[in-house]
Amino acid sequence: MKGDTPTALKVIAARYPDLVDRFVVQIYQPEDYPLARALGFDEVIWALYRYAGDDDDVLLWLRHMDLNGLSPPEPDARGGLALRALEETGVLSWPHTNNDPQVVRGLKARGIGEVMTDGLAPNDPG
Repeated sequence: MKGDTPTALKVIAARYPDLVDRFVVQIYQPEDYPLARALGFDEVIWALYRYAGDDDDVLLWLRHMDLNGLSPPEPDARGGLALRALEETGVLSWPHTNNDPQVVRGLKARGIGEVMTDGLAPNDPG
């Protein structure tokens, strides 16, 4: 859904109404969140790499969303947004994509819940 997210959400909901609750959708702008929820998507992740706002903007939006997770680019995760999001809103962050167990350990120390990876097993990062 990297193109037109609102249209993609509508198509999925129309074509697969009985399966909407099985999808984990990713939004790129906070304005897409109400539509995702209205269409019945309960599992929503907000990917930040297309969002132009700063960390304070992200935290303000998070207070008005019930997300499964936030997906900051790794530099943001290292910069403290992940920990602030967890402490201030309870939202876990899942940066992408990381395949280095040592880096993942460092990210988890900064408040990361999990990472999106191409190949690490669940217990690789330790």
